[in-house]
Amino acid sequence: MACGCRSGSGQCQVGDSPLACGANGAMCVRCRSGEQCVNGGCVVAACGPGTCSGCCGQNFCVTPANQSTISCGLGGSMCMQCPRGQDCVNGTCQQSMGCGPVTCGSGCCIPGANRCLPYGQQSRFACGTAGAQCAMCPGGTQCANGVCGATTVDAGTPPTCDATTCPTGCCAFGRCVPPNQQLNFACGTAGQMCMQCTNGTTCRMGACVPNTQPDGGIAPLLPTGSACTAASACEGFCLEATQFGQPTGYPGGYCTNTCMPGSMSCGTSGLCVTDQVFGQPVSQCRATCTGAGTGQGSCRQGYVCELAPNPGALVGYCRPNCNNGGLAMCPSGQCQTNGYCM
Repeated sequence: MACGCRSGSGQCQVGDSPLACGANGAMCVRCRSGEQCVNGGCVVAACGPGTCSGCCGQNFCVTPANQSTISCGLGGSMCMQCPRGQDCVNGTCQQSMGCGPVTCGSGCCIPGANRCLPYGQQSRFACGTAGAQCAMCPGGTQCANGVCGATTVDAGTPPTCDATTCPTGCCAFGRCVPPNQQLNFACGTAGQMCMQCTNGTTCRMGACVPNTQPDGGIAPLLPTGSACTAASACEGFCLEATQFGQPTGYPGGYCTNTCMPGSMSCGTSGLCVTDQVFGQPVSQCRATCTGAGTGQGSCRQGYVCELAPNPGALVGYCRPNCNNGGLAMCPSGQCQTNGYCM
C-alpha cells in the first residue's frame, strides 16, 4: 500500500479518503463537510467522477478500501448495495466466495463474521494476512501490514503515542486507541497507558466508571438496546434521540457500546455489528431480536429486526427504521417503506 499519509498512531494510509487525506507521508488530515480529498489535499467540491475514486453517498466519498456490501462502487458513482450473496471487491459487486486467501489476500478474516479486515483497518487487537483468521498480537508487538512485529510502524518509524498525538485516547504498545474503540481491557485518556477496568466498572469515554446508577442506588444499568436519555444510565453509552437539536434516527435513545468483531463482548443478549458510518467501519453492540427480516419483530417501536451479519446466526439485531433519517439513513440512500435498506 502506498503511504500517502500517516495516522496519529503512525500507521500508513493511502491518503485518498476525506477521513484520512494527505500525501508524501505527512500527517493525515480530516476534510471538512463539503470537501473532498483530491491528490492528497482537501478541496471544496461535490463528490463525483472527478473527485472520488470510489462511490458517493450523501456527497461523501467512500473509497474502495472502506467499502462494504452496503456501499459499493467506483468512479464517483452513487454507492449501491450489493445483491444478497455478493460481496464488494475493489469497488464492484461479485459473487461471494467467503473470506479466505483468494478474497482476502491483503487482510485477515474476522472470526464468525466471514468478513475481510484489510491492512488499513487492522490493529494490535485484530491482525493477520493472506486470508488467515484475525488474531491479537502478543504483548510487546503491534500490527503492521498484517504482521505482528516489534513496536515500530511502517518504514521503521518509531511509534509515538503521548498526550500530544493522542489527547483523547490512551496508548497501547505505541498505538493510540481512541475512546470509540476502547474496551474494558484497554481504557484511558490524555495519552496515558491503556489500563484494564476492574470488576464492577465499565470503560466509558476513556474512564472506568462503576456499574451503578448515578444516584448511588442499586438499580442495574440499562442493557444494550434499551431506551435511554443519558450515557450514565447505560452499561456502555447512549445514542440519544436528539443531539444538537437534531434527531439522530434512534427514537427513545439506544444503549450500546463499542465492541470487537467476532467477540462476545456484547454479552448473551447482544451482537457486535459493524456498520459503515460516513464510509468508516464502526463496530457497536446491538440488541438481539426475533423475526429478522419481517419488520419490527421483537424490537421497540421505530426499529426493525435486521438479519444478523453472520449467516449462521439464529437471531437478528435491532436497528433503527431507515425512514427515521439521521444516522439511520441507508448508506446507499435507498430506504424501503418497510424500514429496511435496499
